[in-house]
Amino acid sequence: MQTGAALPPHRAVASALIAFLILSLPASAQDWPYGLRPSFSKSASICKEAFEKARLLPGCRPFDAVCPEGDTNVEPDGDHVATNTYGYTQIYQLRTRHAVDELEPATPDELRDSVPDGVAILFLNRFQGDRNVRLVQMWKVDSNKLDEVLALPLAEVDPDKWPSRRERNRDEFEAMLKQGTRLAMEWSPILVIKGRLYFVERECSGTWAYGGYYACNRVIKLTFKRIEPNQEPVPYCQLARPRTAKKTKP
Repeated sequence: MQTGAALPPHRAVASALIAFLILSLPASAQDWPYGLRPSFSKSASICKEAFEKARLLPGCRPFDAVCPEGDTNVEPDGDHVATNTYGYTQIYQLRTRHAVDELEPATPDELRDSVPDGVAILFLNRFQGDRNVRLVQMWKVDSNKLDEVLALPLAEVDPDKWPSRRERNRDEFEAMLKQGTRLAMEWSPILVIKGRLYFVERECSGTWAYGGYYACNRVIKLTFKRIEPNQEPVPYCQLARPRTAKKTKP
């Protein structure tokens, strides 16, 4: 049997990057968020910054019934778009230059200025009843197509058909979404690293709770994905719980 065989080139590079990150960042498990450790790295410099910022991120997300490790629930840094319209209970848009330039033309904003031209990031919430899972999503869409949908007039609300008010212009909004990209099934935090946008996808050990809320009892993985203007998001870095060695019987 051959021993000491060399790793394939791609695995050797990945191993070297992870080893570099482990050596160059805090060694104590308490210094890492939720006891996670680096498990994947596409770029050592980007991931080092991403992992440092991850230590300051809350593990909690909007609509969590239970926050891991006592974190505080944080709303997205966005502008309100609509309530009970376009098929959703709430819609927010990540703050953009177009949204605030007229009010704050001289205010620097790293997050706002890093959104690619022609791109809008949406945070969607649809309450589906106390006994059904709440629909919570984050999308990347064409900002011009979004503006076209929002410019369409809304039908008058019939006071005798209150539940139907959320369905106004739903078909047009859904058609616009189909041309975009769903980024995450929750409202993920967004970071700016070297002038580019990344969102942090979370994986939990948890359960669904009454009212459609989610109870994240423990964070087991964080994946940092770069938002690309014309393609699917690209995974760049990942933190995960270290594997525990299986106990062998004596």
